[in-house]
Amino acid sequence: MKHKVFSVILALALLLTGCTAVETAPEAPALQDFSKAGMTVTLTEEFYEKEHMGYTTCFLSDDIAVFVLKEEYTLFENTDFSSASTLEEYAGLVWNANQFTGNVPLTTDGDLKYFEYDYTANGNSYTYRTYVFKSADAFWLVQFASLSEHYEALSSTMHSYAATVRFDTPYTEAP
Repeated sequence: MKHKVFSVILALALLLTGCTAVETAPEAPALQDFSKAGMTVTLTEEFYEKEHMGYTTCFLSDDIAVFVLKEEYTLFENTDFSSASTLEEYAGLVWNANQFTGNVPLTTDGDLKYFEYDYTANGNSYTYRTYVFKSADAFWLVQFASLSEHYEALSSTMHSYAATVRFDTPYTEAP
């Protein structure tokens, strides 16, 4: 009799243990601010900073690369382009400088302006989402890139990161 009672108690204990052993989703990586040259963006702790030729800075993770370029207004002295130029004009300048054809496919989503394009390097296809910003002293290009096959799944994450971009000297329209 003791053996049967023990078996029933053991079976109930195993059943209850099985019911409470619920798998939990892995914890999301913590958010982390990254700053360079007067710009800050909030990414996650999965990113690290790396210098990249031709850019002000670069932040990398396993899935997304963020390329940041600060172009101070003084670079445009003696040209038709200036601090009074719009983000649309700056996006067009970047688009044409990269020898893309046609008009820049600029998308506006709230306060954010961006364009997308594909690029192949070393046999890999990448999709870029390039945001344009203005601060008090510069135009900024903040490009998010991923392998094209992962882009659709990552594009909303890129957009949420872009929404966190802020500047030490924000741009304000003259009254």
